Amino acid sequence: MADDPTVFLGMTIDNRYRIQHLVGHGYFSFVFKAFDQQDQVPVAVKVLKLGHASSTEAVLEFDTEGHLLQSLRGKSNIVDLRSSGMSAVPVSVQGTSTVLNVRFHAMELADLALVDLLTYRDQVGWLHRLGIFRDVVSGLHQMHTSLIAHRDLKADNVLLFMVGNRRVAAKVSDLGRSRDLQDSARLDPSAYEWGRGDIDHAPPEHLLGLGRSSDDDFKYADFYLVGSVLCEIISGQQMNSLVPSSGATSQAFLAAPPAAREAMFGMWASRAVLDYSTAISLISGDIPAAIRHQVVALLTQLCHPVPKMRATRQRREQNLPAWGLEWVLRRVDIIMRRLRADIGTPSEVALQTGL
Repeated sequence: MADDPTVFLGMTIDNRYRIQHLVGHGYFSFVFKAFDQQDQVPVAVKVLKLGHASSTEAVLEFDTEGHLLQSLRGKSNIVDLRSSGMSAVPVSVQGTSTVLNVRFHAMELADLALVDLLTYRDQVGWLHRLGIFRDVVSGLHQMHTSLIAHRDLKADNVLLFMVGNRRVAAKVSDLGRSRDLQDSARLDPSAYEWGRGDIDHAPPEHLLGLGRSSDDDFKYADFYLVGSVLCEIISGQQMNSLVPSSGATSQAFLAAPPAAREAMFGMWASRAVLDYSTAISLISGDIPAAIRHQVVALLTQLCHPVPKMRATRQRREQNLPAWGLEWVLRRVDIIMRRLRADIGTPSEVALQTGL
């Protein structure tokens, strides 16, 4: 019963949300489509798996997500939280009545996830792809200006919503691994060496056990993750799957103490720059010629193997705040304008104003 999603079907959580069917799941949780009987609308309800209810780590991450979503409510590109908490739900199991204490987050219901749309990316125009990516950047920007690092951003954690019949809006979700940088660290610094998110999407410093817990380190890691999402939008694959494995990930390297790994990292990075450049060049042919140079430059910077090199280096952008992704938003806007000019498509502003 502990990790059986069917246990939740038909439940009414918080005397409000009637669980209908499973739409997704993670290591710690299930996500269901439910019906909000108070507001009479469909919603998504995320519940902590019963088998993890006694896990301090699982409960902490689940509760953290609720607190962070609450603090970010109303942000245009963050999934909106309706309510969150603990609900005592009476159930009957094999003829025996009992009460289950269920941790839950009730959120707006998405139409699909970005990872699902990317299966059909060849049918999605580049203006739409760039619009989705801009929304992802905007969502991360909204988190960063609130001094919150995501730490687990990937296409699976981006939700898509139909807006009218012409636009798909993207919103960042799944904040269980996120961190409010105004709070003190909960873990020993060594716990951050290997990162906190999905290792398949992790920046290279986390693959090499060289992660750190400073605000800048979290920021640079998020830059890599948003760059990897751009890579997914272009090719359907995260950046790490395109870069060949390196001798830096050998057992000898991983077994070395942190100080030795730091020294070895410099030698690795000089080779890795070429590996990343080669990987990006392999997918650059999928980018329209009119914007290829600009997209490749942005992706190369965001996914640079050396963390500090991901930050903006443009002199005209040096007056921007230390946190926030205005510089990425500006570049995406320029790329979209260039593409519109190339294909002769009027901008949204022009459509709205008639100019």
